[in-house]
Parts: sequence; C-alpha cells; structure tokens
Amino acid sequence: MLKLDVEHVMSTDVTTVRPETSLSVIASEMTSQRISCLVVCDNESPVGIISERDLARVLSTVLNGDGAQLTAADIMSSPPITIRRNARIPEAMEIIQRYSIRRLVVTDRTGKLVGLITQTDLLKSHSIAIEAARDSLEGLVASRTTELEQANRQLEAMALEDSLMGIGNRRAMELEIEKCHNIAARYHRTYSVVLLDIDHFKGYNDHYGHLHADTVLTKIGQTLSEFIRGTDSLYRYGGEEILILLPETRLSGARHAGERARQRVESLGIEHEGSPLKIVTMSAGVAERRPSAAPAGADWHTVVQQADRALYRAKAEGRNRSCVDGRADALASTG
Repeated sequence: MLKLDVEHVMSTDVTTVRPETSLSVIASEMTSQRISCLVVCDNESPVGIISERDLARVLSTVLNGDGAQLTAADIMSSPPITIRRNARIPEAMEIIQRYSIRRLVVTDRTGKLVGLITQTDLLKSHSIAIEAARDSLEGLVASRTTELEQANRQLEAMALEDSLMGIGNRRAMELEIEKCHNIAARYHRTYSVVLLDIDHFKGYNDHYGHLHADTVLTKIGQTLSEFIRGTDSLYRYGGEEILILLPETRLSGARHAGERARQRVESLGIEHEGSPLKIVTMSAGVAERRPSAAPAGADWHTVVQQADRALYRAKAEGRNRSCVDGRADALASTG
C-alpha cells in the first residue's frame, strides 16, 4: 500500500481567526460557513482551536449577558495539538487516539499552519492509498494476500497444537474425531482410539518439579509422534493423557498400537523414583467403533468413554499395561 504523509489527506481550506476576535464574529463565521471548528492563529502560527464544544461550554455565560467581551483567546482550547505535514498517517492516528481528539492541526517545519486533519480524513486515507497505487501494486497485493493466507494457516495450526508436547490439542482432537466418526457412521466403517496416561505422574511432578515434568511430556510427545502411522493422529487429551486416533483400524490393530506406544515410553528409561519400576511408564485403554455394535445415536464420546474405562482397568490392574475396551483381555507388561 502507498505510504501517505499527512499532507496528502489533510484539509487545506481552514478557517482561521486571531486571538482577539470576538465571540460574536466566531459564532457568525462558524454558522455561515457551516463548519465545526476553526483555528486561532497569531502570525500564521496556530495558538489554539475552537470547536462547537468550546462554544457550547460558554453558552451559559452568553445567555447571562456576560459574554459580550469574550474573545477567541478566552474560549479556545490551547495549546493546540499539532503534527508536521510530512508525518506518516499511522503517527497521526496514534496521536488522535492518544489524546481522544477529533481534529489535528498540521504545521510546516517553521510552525506555520498549513492544514487540518480529522478522523474522517484518516479513514479515507486507506482508500486514497489503494486507489493511487492500484495499477503498480497489483503484484504486491497478491503477494501480501498469499502471505496473509499463510500466516492465517500458521495461526490456525498453532491454535490446534499443544505447544508443550508438539501434538494436537483437545480442540484439534474434537474436530478430527468428529469428522472421523461421521464418516464411519455414514459409510458403516470403523475406527479405534487409544487413550494413554502417564503412570504416577503427580508423584513425578511433586518429586522432580514442574520443569522436569514438562520435559518428560515434551519427550513423550516427540517419541509417540515418531512411531504412529501417517494416517493416525496424536492429541493431548488433557494433563498427562494422550489420545491416538486410528481411522479404518480394527480393535486388534489398535491394541497393537497401544502396546507399542506403551513399550516406546518404557524403553526411554526416564528415571522416576516414585514408580515401582523406577522409570516413567504409561497405561493404555483401547476401544473400537464397530458399525455392527454401535448403539443407536452413539457418538464419538461413547468410543472415548470405552477407552477411558479400559484405561481405568489398566490402572487398577497394576499400570504399565494395555487393556481393551474394559474387558479382561489385558496385555500385562513384564517390564
């Protein structure tokens, strides 16, 4: 976009009066010209500004008959807030916002009045810039649009990623599993989920501190991301819980994936004094959405709840193991 200076959008037709100008003349000028303000100048240099608000402020004095001797110097807002004619538009916007004013007096390098810029002028400046630069900046506009789209995609991806573990967050999981479930329900397909939880993690946090606990979460996120299939996806379900979504995967395949995930974490050998095995381990619960067995009206929450019950069973049976759909066919680890 064309970079405009204040002088490109300011109004140069500014009505001025001297400090000694009487109130009656000021009121007459503003009424006859239908203007909302005028600038008070002394030797071409602005010393104040008079607006309709300033006139309203002295109205009671006039009505009481005491305003006959009032002059511009008596009612003007002084000193006026000014800006140089070669200043950039963003600077003018910042000044108007900072002082909560509607008009900004423009001067040259010697301090002489050259114009007036208003909020409306600033709003119009963007349209002027686009119109003036349209032919020469088409390529730049296209480039900026592409950059903006890329930035938006990056922001969207960041909004769906857990920054600590480097995997999808809960919101991303809900969006993807909803899509996966709808496809499975429509076309009578299947999918499975594996819900993993770090064993004795509260004890780890209490013993080693939050920084070490965060490092463990990051390491586990990286480790699990490296082994899942390209069609599968990994999410931080909450706290130290991780969910693996496996589209088009039956229970046997999901059970194998859950056991592999558990083994990968165990093989890291991360020290954990509060664990019976003295290392960080995980438990897993596995569940499948089967078209033939899906209850009427069941949604993806049902499948996750089944995996959660299986995970609870794995915890109850000693941890560091995988359980399937809450049933007794657990895969116990030998360490």
